[in-house]
Amino acid sequence: MFVSMGGDVVKKRVILSAAVAVLFSMSFLEKPVGAATNSYKERWDPIPKMEYKGHNYDLKRFYYNKGDVGPTDYLVNEFMYLDKPTDLYNEKGAKYPNGIKISPQRVQVQDCMYSNKGYWIKINTWIGQKWVKWDIESEYTLIPNAKVYRQLDMSKPAIFENVRPTITVPFYNSPSYNAVMEGKLSPQYLTVSALAIGDNIYYANDKNENAQNAYVGVQTWAGEKWIRAKDLDYEYLNQDILPVEYTNTFKLYDSPSRVYGKSYAAPRNSMNTQLVHAKERRGEFVLIDTWLGEKWIESKTLIKNVSKQDKYYPGHPYLVPNYSGGYYLSEDLVNYPLGVGVWKTPVDAQSKNGGTLVKADGSVWYGIANSRWMKADFVEPYIETTGKLKTFKTLKMFDAPNESARKLYDLSPQTLTVRAKFGSWYAVDTWIGLKWVKAGADDFYTAQEENHEIKQDTYIYSRPIQSMENRIQLLNKKTVKKIGSVQWHNKTWVQIKYNDSGAVGWYVQGSSNRI
Repeated sequence: MFVSMGGDVVKKRVILSAAVAVLFSMSFLEKPVGAATNSYKERWDPIPKMEYKGHNYDLKRFYYNKGDVGPTDYLVNEFMYLDKPTDLYNEKGAKYPNGIKISPQRVQVQDCMYSNKGYWIKINTWIGQKWVKWDIESEYTLIPNAKVYRQLDMSKPAIFENVRPTITVPFYNSPSYNAVMEGKLSPQYLTVSALAIGDNIYYANDKNENAQNAYVGVQTWAGEKWIRAKDLDYEYLNQDILPVEYTNTFKLYDSPSRVYGKSYAAPRNSMNTQLVHAKERRGEFVLIDTWLGEKWIESKTLIKNVSKQDKYYPGHPYLVPNYSGGYYLSEDLVNYPLGVGVWKTPVDAQSKNGGTLVKADGSVWYGIANSRWMKADFVEPYIETTGKLKTFKTLKMFDAPNESARKLYDLSPQTLTVRAKFGSWYAVDTWIGLKWVKAGADDFYTAQEENHEIKQDTYIYSRPIQSMENRIQLLNKKTVKKIGSVQWHNKTWVQIKYNDSGAVGWYVQGSSNRI
């Protein structure tokens, strides 16, 4: 999913033809081969989503929206495309082939075993199951295997949605990176006969569907052919956009695909996050203008209509650092846009990569691992504070403010000296150094207070976020109590406590905050 930061957003899009849509289109489009009235309320979307995409050398984790299609409606087999004449062996590890060589073709895979810079792969042949040896240059060499999904009972209504490419797209003889391009298809409705996920860096075609590419099998005048899913997921852009990626670095490619061989870092040229002019998008690949001419970059998130007042900063130093240099977030994180979902499990250490988008209206968004975004309002700040935590029950010590972090010793009820605070987590002095405890409902924290003079009129905020929605009041010059602070983008946010009411708020030290 692409996300919007208040402007428009580039979303994955392909025109899917339900039966009704096909009927309305018959006057000007050819009827899809094998179109049928479908009894499924929702058919299988042929374009997969990505649950996970990390660094450029990682596998992607695809998943499909299968609608109302159940596991008994389809079968799954694994295939591999042999793009050159290949020797057959009677046994894996055999010293010599059996004298039979098969021509280039797609074969069904039964088993695979790694062995010394290559794989022994058991395949089906006309003379029974035999073995072939597939050599690789390195662990980064792609393997042209594919997990293929196909309808089990063809007498029943179709389980896959039909597709219609919006541009002319190439088609191939197999769902694999080494397949042969056999022609091109102009925009038209196409009946989907199979789906495939494949092209692994190493042999990991498992239940998590880790792979590099996705393919759609369609019926054509020449039989079943294969289209790359990203060619169906197309959008014309011709506008300035801000591409955002976890690493803040984009490799420049000559075509919309990653390059693999002896290492993942094939292209030498790269660029950092910046405003660029984009021509088009195919899947997660975007064609942009660069100092080297037109190049492709890989970016899962594109922000359109960026205001000149909007600022993007690599990294997010506002999030919680542990003492080994990582960063931590609150345990329940809301994806963007609000309401899409909540992460129920804690997010472990986040590096300083990612980014922070500060919009003209003052709202702040954090881009973190796996192209996910969170609004700053849903992130607990790491507060530098000194005080005492009185505990009434035995607490566990942790290496970091996260229950999935390494557990250490038990701390009996006592009064602990606090050096930092993160939500209900406290960094406390112990005999083995600074460690984290999670306070219970009955535990009580008292911050050490020191007199603090606000020397000019300034706005006070409910959270250390400089936005209208967090603004409480305009405070005249006054002496208050300082109880904590947060460093964020070269600004010092001071947490204060009013002497008269005891109310708590935040302000930016040395700034009038007039917004």
